[in-house]
Order: sequence, then structure tokens, then C-alpha cells
Amino acid sequence: MSLIAPDNMWGMYAAISSAAAAGMALERTKVGSALSGAVCSMLIASLLCNAGVIPPTGSPHTAALQIFAVKLATPLLLLGADLRKVLRETGKLLGVFLLAAAGTALGATVATLLLRQQLAAVEGGWRVLAALAAKNIGGGLNFVAAAELLHVPSAVCVTALAVDNLLGLLYFPLVGWLGRNEPREPDPAVAAVAVDDGALPPGKAQDPPQDPLQASSSALALGFCLVAASEALAARFLPDGGTLISTALAVTLATAAPGALAPLVPPAERFGRQLLFLFFASVGASAGTVGAAARAAGAAPLLLFGAVMYAVHLAVAVGLGARAAGLREALVASNAAVGNAATASAMAAGKGWHSLALPALLVGTLGNAIGTAAGVALGALVLQPILASAGL
Repeated sequence: MSLIAPDNMWGMYAAISSAAAAGMALERTKVGSALSGAVCSMLIASLLCNAGVIPPTGSPHTAALQIFAVKLATPLLLLGADLRKVLRETGKLLGVFLLAAAGTALGATVATLLLRQQLAAVEGGWRVLAALAAKNIGGGLNFVAAAELLHVPSAVCVTALAVDNLLGLLYFPLVGWLGRNEPREPDPAVAAVAVDDGALPPGKAQDPPQDPLQASSSALALGFCLVAASEALAARFLPDGGTLISTALAVTLATAAPGALAPLVPPAERFGRQLLFLFFASVGASAGTVGAAARAAGAAPLLLFGAVMYAVHLAVAVGLGARAAGLREALVASNAAVGNAATASAMAAGKGWHSLALPALLVGTLGNAIGTAAGVALGALVLQPILASAGL
């Protein structure tokens, strides 16, 4: 008997949101940043489960929260995905990023071919492999969306993300080391303001200050509207495809009206990130006890799968990408695929490759836009037949 009963909705939400908040806070610490805030949130929620605070058998309220968080976070985090800007301002980095994404897909395929017998131990089969491929094309959002769309069991989600983060602890230092001899660019010049007293040019009216509460409210309303529209379209044309449709709607809107959406992007991203942490914590809460999770998840096969996928990805992204565009571009593009827009841009800035900082953000955003569909398609069309041919 747990302290919080499975039917205690507010108690469950209090525990899960506390785990999410703690994970976000721990992300600012040295250990937390190494593990990632997502893994910290899952571990804290799992600890509450194993300590008897929340039920090890899960709760219907936890499942409902997972669905809500994924469906609303998806359009909110894509309101800044202006594809015209991506095409206009990424230069040759765009081609290298697409090569890196192809490297992830090839890596997942090779790993599945080599390890199909071992992958029999993994509950969820090709679905969790597809979610991992989606994550390493786009980011955490894409893992979450693909896992929800494909109904990947929570216990496997916990192990898959933990394994992927473990490999990331090796990957990111390696990528930084590979770029150690690439020269820094001169620091970008800071433009001077020509007007001495700070006055606006004649005839130029000052824009009224933006009300942050209004922007937040509008962003949240738009997110709900996009989810409602996508669910209605999915019910009519593509059952269980609401997340894919909301991705398409959000990216289309962001590309068609970037100026109108610009004030809504910062609050939308804050809301979306908070929702993702709620999802991660709810996954930890749904995974059951440590023993049950270990029996269900098959950590060793997933670790081998991820290691092969990462190795092939690096061979394609860095080996071929460096020849096509240069080592700096190849490393940043690989980082944008395996990490996300923020990690790739931070790497470019930290290495002094200032001209790549903005393109890194943009190709990372493109990864978020295409990652879910790419991972799901790869899983259904390639990985599932491979496992089926082995009788799995």
C-alpha cells in the first residue's frame, strides 16, 4: 500500500510535478547536468515509487498526464520552427545535418540487423528503437512524441533514455575532442549605436512594451487550438496520428507567419519544456519498482544498440560530412542531431566558431520538426521487418 493511492489524482500530480521540478533544479548542478534533467526527474519519481510514496502499479491519472503533456508540448515547442529561415540562413550546414540524420537512420538499421536476436529481450521491440532513432535525429521532444505515438511501455522508456544519456556522456566529450585543432574565429564585432543620447531616429515610434502575461496566455491558447485541430483531423483521417499532425500544423504556421508568432515563441518554449519534464517524471512514476523495470526493459541490448547506432552515425556524419563541408560543420551538425539546437549552438560558440552558432540553432530546430516522423517511419518500414524476419 503506497502513501498516495492510485486514484488520488491531486496527490499523484503533486508527486510527479515535484519530481519534475527537482529534476529541473538538479540540471543546474554538475552531476545533474551530466545525467540530464530528464533522467534526474525519472530517477526521483522512480525513487518515490520504490519508497512507497506513489503506487508501483501506476495510476490512470499518470497515464492521462503523459498523454496531455506530450500532445500539448509538441506544438508549443515547434512554434519557432520557421523552415524558410532554416533554408535561408543555414548554408552548407543544412546538408551536413541531413547527412547526420541519415547516419542515425543507417546506424539504427545496422544495429538492428546485428543485434536482432539480443533485442528479443526488449519489451516494446522496434517501437523503442524507433523512438531512440527519433531522439538522435531531433531531440528529447521527438523521443517523447514517438514513444507516445507508438505506445512504448514506460519501463522501457526509462531504460532507453538512461542508456542514451550514458552514451551521450561519452559522445559529447569525444565530439569536442575531435574539434580540438579547429581554429577559432575572431570574436564578432559589436555594432556601435550611432545616436549619442539613445533617442530614436526622427519619425520612429517606440514599440509598446510586450505584456508577458498576454504572450503566455496567447501561446497556451494557440497550443490548445493546434492540439484540438490535430486530434479532430486524426480522428477522421489518421487514427493515433494526432502528434504527427500537430507537428505538421505547428511547423506550417511557424513558417507561414514567423513575425506574428515571434512574441509567443519564448513563453511557448517555457511551457513546452515544463510539460516535457512532467512527462519524464510521469514515466519514472509508471515504471514500477527497480526490479520490475530491470526485468522488463533489457538494458544490455539497448546499450549495444545505442553504441552501434552512435558509431555508425559518427562515421557518416563526421567521416563523410567533414569531406563535404569541413570538420567544424560536421561536428556541429552531428551535435545538433544527437543533442539538440541548444547543445549544438553552445558547442559552436564555445569553440569560437561563431558563424555556426545561429545555423546550429536552426538545423537543431529542423531536427525537432522532422525527427518524430522520421523515427516512426524508419521503425515501421525498416526496423519492424528486420525483427519480424527473425521471428520477433
